[in-house]
Order: sequence, then structure tokens, then C-alpha cells
Amino acid sequence: MTLRSSAPRWGLIAALCAIQIGCGAAGLGPRHGAQPADPASSPAADLPDFTALPVIRRGAEADMRFQRYGVNPTVETAASPTSSFSIDVSTAAYSMARAILSRGILPQEAAVRVEAFVNAFDYGEPPPRGGAILAAHGEAFPSPNRVGYHVLRITLRGRVIEDEARQPADLVFVIDVSSSMDRGDRLGRIKRALVYLVEQLGPEDTVAVVTYGSSAQVALPRTAAHHRAKIIEAIAAAAPEDGSHSEAALRLGYQLAAESAAPGRISRVTLCSDGLAIREAADLGALEAEIRRRGRAGISLSAIGVGVGRYDDALMTRLADLGQGRYLYVDTDEDARRAFVQGLTGDLEIIARDVKAQVRFNPEAVARYRLLGYERRLLSAEGFRRDAVDGGALGAGQEVTALYEIKLAGVGELGSLRVRYQPPEGGAVHELERSIERAWVQPSIEAASPQGRLAWIAAGFAEKLRGSYWARTIRYEALQVELARLPEPWRRRREVEELAALIERAAQVDRRGDRFEGERAIGHMEFDHVPVLSDVSPNSVHPDSVSPSDGR
Repeated sequence: MTLRSSAPRWGLIAALCAIQIGCGAAGLGPRHGAQPADPASSPAADLPDFTALPVIRRGAEADMRFQRYGVNPTVETAASPTSSFSIDVSTAAYSMARAILSRGILPQEAAVRVEAFVNAFDYGEPPPRGGAILAAHGEAFPSPNRVGYHVLRITLRGRVIEDEARQPADLVFVIDVSSSMDRGDRLGRIKRALVYLVEQLGPEDTVAVVTYGSSAQVALPRTAAHHRAKIIEAIAAAAPEDGSHSEAALRLGYQLAAESAAPGRISRVTLCSDGLAIREAADLGALEAEIRRRGRAGISLSAIGVGVGRYDDALMTRLADLGQGRYLYVDTDEDARRAFVQGLTGDLEIIARDVKAQVRFNPEAVARYRLLGYERRLLSAEGFRRDAVDGGALGAGQEVTALYEIKLAGVGELGSLRVRYQPPEGGAVHELERSIERAWVQPSIEAASPQGRLAWIAAGFAEKLRGSYWARTIRYEALQVELARLPEPWRRRREVEELAALIERAAQVDRRGDRFEGERAIGHMEFDHVPVLSDVSPNSVHPDSVSPSDGR
């Protein structure tokens, strides 16, 4: 991998901006792109680059564990026209950033994932018509901060299933009651979140509860959801204990789920934890292998994280990924309400598994591109079509959005979008394709849709928080101005008002300087002469990048 630039001193910038990226033109001659290891062969003990974040008090006990994934580079389309990634609807990183900012502290840069910020908002795109499983929507408009570039938004919307039409669900709650869950009402917050969930279940649903602390035990056998009082009583009875038997508890949870699994029913294990005790499992690698195997067999694992201070985000993220489930972070009762009242059917009813997206840009129309976020979800061109490589899960009615920065050149269609997925019940893999039309290009940001403008604001905020080189020209005040320009119905949405408050809070606490000023003054930035990925050799890894597993 080489970085091409007209400037002589790009060492620091290249190190901070570069990350291994899978790219290439599938079926169009030689395929380029690093081939990371399969996640099944990557033990959690090898997860690199954890960092400490003081959030409650400035001491060794107050830390949150994240994994760095770097920042995507700009890619020359002529060299590598294809960008592939697995989808991700998790918004945990956004909820966590909100929790940390609410305490008057700037999130650690490794904690910020752009795709989580972008997908924290409902863009209200129309669902597919007829019997289609997915609908694709998109547009492009001039970038507000990167001169000469456009922002390309691509949104996938899943088929809607009404609440009364969803399949019955068999849920197993695996609740961490180890001593760390006694800090800051963590266990209490989990209990209230689960009660929200239980109150939304139907009479054909079932719930079982497993707790783990000094031992792993079944606190409630499989119980019909209409016995709500009995279920809530079992949840309320969970109390903190010394010790941790997380490995035994998860295996017990899977055993209960397997006993009730049946065609036409949803099978789900939900892990509720701060992740600290799980990392101490005797054989975490074997446990992760089982989670991945169960997920591919139809018993998904979702993770509900809780806790500001000592918390293992990296592990909770990985477990949900391997288990083909959703990762949620709950800091307030409102977080739980959003997840389990507004979006329960979308969370439970999976309409597509192993969903992967691939954009093939037309070199005659797009000279360069950069994917904003999804660093931990990057795929090589080969990984896109390898069924053994996991993708993300999409629930009924859910949206997933990705943004690119693109440099337009010439005329013609911008490229094509391919989406590959497996039906939830298994069977043959399906692949859909549609063109990315030139007609998507808007003349100005004012002509863009509210959806596109809000998505860019969310992405710009995340880029700013994580210290991206490409966010040097973004000011918090400018993000607030763009929010104020949204149509009034959008501005008045609760989550948009909340975003405005978060941007204001970040502006108050962000005292970082410009780390790139010594390399090139911000007033002399040339957006066409930044580090560009001009040559990617198979299995090449930049020495300063972190190599995620293929699709992880």
C-alpha cells in the first residue's frame, strides 16, 4: 500500500488516516484489497489497541475499552473502483457518546463510529413495493466542508411487517449480576429496559431468564409472555453477587433457546452486561465460536450494554456481530423506550441475514471516493461473495444508511449498488443490483432532501468528534447552522433537538488543538491533494492501521 500526495510531509497524516480497505472490481480482472482473517479464527484475546477513558473520576478504575479501527482513506476509482462492507444498524456508539457528553466529557476518539451516528435517525424512506425485500434510495449533493466533492447518500429500507403479523418470539434474557453491575444503577437500568420489552410482547411469545454471578442459574424457565407479572417478578429479583460465571450462563441460555427453537418462531438470546466479567471467561475463543455457530443456525445473540466508567464496548460489539444480533447501549429509560417500544418488531423480526453492500463506482464519472465510517465492517471484493464471511442482519422496516464523499468527473451514471443477503430461514443467497443514477446529483445542499442533510450533519459531527483529517474544516457552529436550516417538522423532532444539544455540549468541552497543523495549515488545505490510496496489493496492510477481521 502506498500513499500518494503532492506534499512532502504526510507521515503523520497518513498514519492517522490510513486503514486497510478491501476494494476491487468483482469479476473484472485482478481483484485488489487486503484479505483480513476470518472472524471465526480471530480470538478475542488478540483484539488490539484498547484505550482508557476517564469518565467518572480521573483514576485507573474509570475506564472504557474500545477497539480502534482507523479512518477510511480516499481511494482513486481508476485503481480500485469497488467498495464493499457489511451493513450495520447498531446505534450503540451514538448512545454512548451521548451518555459521555451529558456528563461534560468529550468521548474518546476510538469510541466514535460514524455509521452509528448516521443510523441513529429515522429518515422515513419508503419501504419496498410488492414482494420486494429491500428498497434503495439515494442522492448526491455538494459537500458543505470538502471543496470540490459531493456527498453520496445510499439508504436501504427493509420490508415492513406490522406488529400483529410478526412471528412469535422465544426470548432468553441472560442477565449479568456480577459485582460490577452494582455500580451506578447498572442492574436497575437493565431491569427497567427488560420490563419495557416484556410489556410489548404478545401472548404467543415466551421468555426465560438466566442470571450469572456466583453461579449460572435459570431464574425463570420458559414462560408464556401473558404471565407478565411472573416474568417481571423474576427480572426484579435479580440481585448483585460476587464472582462471574458468564461462559456457563451463555451456554445455558443457548440450551434453553435451542429447546424451544422451531420453524416459524424467532429465537433470540439477549445478553445484558457491562462486558467486564465476560472477558474473564475461561475459554472466550470457544465461546465466541459457539456464538457465531448458533447465530448462523438461527439463534441470534443481541447485546444490551450499560455503564459509564468501567465498560467493555469492544467485546459487546464483537459478541453481537458474531451472534447476528443487535448491539444496544442503554444509559437512560428513554434509550430503552426507543429500542423496545418504537422498534420492537424491527428488532425481533429479521428479514435478511448476512447483508452485504457493494458499490462499484464508474471511473468515468467518479474520480475518487471515501466511505464515511464502517471501518470495522469493511470487506474485500472477494469477501462480498464469500458466504462464509458474515454480514449484518436487517430487521423488518429498518433502514441502514451509508455516506460517501465522491469527486465527480465526466458524465454518465455514477456506478452501481449491489446488495447480497440470505433469507432468515436460510437457503440460497440472493443478490440485488441497481444503478446509481446521475439524476441523483443535486445542484446544492439546499436542494438536497432533509434526509440527506440530516445524515451529513450526523456524519460530520461524528467525524469531528473522532478527529478525522477530513473534518478539520467542520466547525460545531456550522453544524448547528445546518440543523437550523432543516424544515421545521424535522427540526422539531425529539432526536434532532437532542442532536442539536449534543453538538452544543461538544463545542463547550472540546479543547483539542489541530493535530495536523504542523503538517499543513488548515488555510492551505487542498482537498484534491490529501493522502490518496493509489495502489493496493493483496494482503498488504499499512503498518499504522488496525486490521479488522473480514467483515468485522
